[in-house]
Amino acid sequence: FNGQLYYDGPDLQVRLAYRYASGYSRRFSRGYQYQPQGQWDLNGSYQLTPNVSLIGTVTNLLGTEQYRLTEDSRDLSNNQILQYHGYQGRNFAIGLRATFK
Repeated sequence: FNGQLYYDGPDLQVRLAYRYASGYSRRFSRGYQYQPQGQWDLNGSYQLTPNVSLIGTVTNLLGTEQYRLTEDSRDLSNNQILQYHGYQGRNFAIGLRATFK
């Protein structure tokens, strides 16, 4: 699932996007894994002068963590053993864009 909201005005452009992959099961070496993922991203620009824009991006806006669960080979009714936990944090980028005609 992907979704976007955006505004495109004369001086300001903003885009808010969400990407989600629902939890899924997949066979691996000794069991199954369950790995839902989703994150919000935000980017935009503001026209400072006719030839210069301030641009910026925030990836993983809410700081979503990723994890993978697996089932216990000794107790198959328990599928909540944490196999992987990752946190990439938020990534910020800011810059200036100049155009010459």
